[in-house]
Amino acid sequence: MAQFAKVSRVGEQSGTLSIMRNMRSWFVISAFGFISLGRAVVFGQLDTFASGLENWAGSSPALGLGGPAGGSDQYLRLQSGPGFAPKMAARNQVQWTGNFAGAGVSAVTLNVANFGTSVIELRVALFAVGGLEYTSTTSTSIAADGQWRSISFSLAQSALTSVGANTNYAALMAGVTNFQFRNNPGAPSGSGTQPNFTGIMGLDNVRAVPEPSTVLALGFGGLMLRRRFRMSA
Repeated sequence: MAQFAKVSRVGEQSGTLSIMRNMRSWFVISAFGFISLGRAVVFGQLDTFASGLENWAGSSPALGLGGPAGGSDQYLRLQSGPGFAPKMAARNQVQWTGNFAGAGVSAVTLNVANFGTSVIELRVALFAVGGLEYTSTTSTSIAADGQWRSISFSLAQSALTSVGANTNYAALMAGVTNFQFRNNPGAPSGSGTQPNFTGIMGLDNVRAVPEPSTVLALGFGGLMLRRRFRMSA
């Protein structure tokens, strides 16, 4: 069953100190973004496409103008159909690879727009060596209205379905080799089995984050430790 995306209105002493620093770093990253210069996933990394395709490939990728921030905002434009790639997908095999678990990345957020005429059923897909392939159990429906939306995908095991020959989720999250967003209507299916699709999709501000529940838990834990430290001082 698909879930419809909502339209964004466009966008102990040493222990305590350590947690508070981590929390502060997260909120700074959340507010201003972090551009990853590495070759593997980094907590908080953000792809804005301001300087190029950011190593993304897939359905005839190009840079478009008119992203969530307005007419001069560059975004990743993907087109599939006759004369283009047959299936709608975007993939990254550079900075969106590696040890997601070790980096603390358990979700991804992004802006997406559908400039075509058919609904896109978007899912995230992750691959690793040994026949590992997981994809979103539930797709997010992107209406064909040209509007930019803010959506998120959980990378927790409970939110993904194995569609590969191997089902070792821990191994997947420790060694992702290919990260994708793809149109996959109906039940989740493996690579190459998605239907051909004619359409145009825009992606922007792709960010590596923890799940909201993780942020809340860290925040509450940090506040409690800070309160305990103050009371004992």
